Amino acid sequence: DVLIIGGGIAGIEAALNLAAPERKVYLVEKTDKLGGVAGQLYCLLPYGKLDPAIIAEKIVAVGDNENIEIFFNSEVASVIGFFGNFEAVVAKPAGENIDLKIGSVVIATGFSIFDPGQTDKWGYGKVDNVFTALELEEKCKKDGILLKNGSSPKSVALVHCVGREDVGYCSGVCCKSLLKIAGSLKEKYPDIEVHELFRNLGAANPGDVEYIERLEKKGVVFTMTTDVKISPEKDAVKATYTTESGEEESILVDMAVLAPAIIPGIDTQKISEMLDLPLGEFGFFEEEHVSTGSFKTSVEGVFIVGCAQGPKNIVDSVGQTLAASGNILARLIPGKKLHPEVKVSEVIESLCTGCQTCVTVCSYGATSYDEERGVSVVNEAICRGCGNCVGSCPSGAIHSKHFTEKQLHQEVIEAIVSRI
Repeated sequence: DVLIIGGGIAGIEAALNLAAPERKVYLVEKTDKLGGVAGQLYCLLPYGKLDPAIIAEKIVAVGDNENIEIFFNSEVASVIGFFGNFEAVVAKPAGENIDLKIGSVVIATGFSIFDPGQTDKWGYGKVDNVFTALELEEKCKKDGILLKNGSSPKSVALVHCVGREDVGYCSGVCCKSLLKIAGSLKEKYPDIEVHELFRNLGAANPGDVEYIERLEKKGVVFTMTTDVKISPEKDAVKATYTTESGEEESILVDMAVLAPAIIPGIDTQKISEMLDLPLGEFGFFEEEHVSTGSFKTSVEGVFIVGCAQGPKNIVDSVGQTLAASGNILARLIPGKKLHPEVKVSEVIESLCTGCQTCVTVCSYGATSYDEERGVSVVNEAICRGCGNCVGSCPSGAIHSKHFTEKQLHQEVIEAIVSRI
């Protein structure tokens, strides 16, 4: 069975791929509905194509699947164990706890967005008719695009890279989000004046360039800037920016839409500590290998998918989820025996001083300290034989099974003899 933490598009996709008569999937969602951010979007890529049924259909499919059990308004309180043998506790409303036995864990906790209201620079929360891109999408789904006074906007500034300098990286998907919004605005209000104020326009695919050219033909103005500030100006919103040539210019618009940077989800740190998972430089869950193991973690059997691992669009999130699901389906087969690592670490208790250095350097959480005996112990089911503890033990109390100095010496002797 599999535990999935998070009911956004990545968690939904994982649940649908893994659920089967012989495999139960437990989907834990901390809110009262599935879909996550993807479920809040007005339209999806390809640009401007209104197709909200895609997410809705998947949500219905999850709810109708008898092999998927959903826990709403719930959180995972604890997870212990190893691949094929995890024990988890799900905290439900009203203090009820559910104990689960699962073979694997999928983390699909999604992301949060940078708060533009941290400073006065973008006018968010202080200047009327300044919204984030996600808020505008929600307005489109509910009551249409309306200003505070109830009228339709005649001009709008789409501000890219909000918070990029603060977080220290490019989120990658924000540019396409605002390009999509520009297309939606032009479709709804053909005569609306749209300004794209960008720093570096992320348009890596041929389809992106083609779409930008179509937007330009419709009258969307693209301006490269180095800095943008939003301030009130009578009944309008004033966007002041610095151009490539270093000149300061400004425009008056009815509305400003901000594209904030994507940041780690609010539960990332808590889940990291619960599962002993390392976080990367920018606070997202760190993958085992950026190329060959982007969905794997240092804990075998625990996988990360979607924006829990870093900023990405829906297509990339689903692709990564399919890869993780395939790995689980290929290895976590009912009735199949799991073969643990043979070259694991072993503690010679008579030499162990209880300094716990090995506990601090273990990347897999395989070593722990036995308070009663005053020595470190290794869980062989979790140990991956990396050798960190062997090399760091000051008393030489740890060695790798089947990889001792005596064995290595004998291998060298046999190699020499075979060549004579």
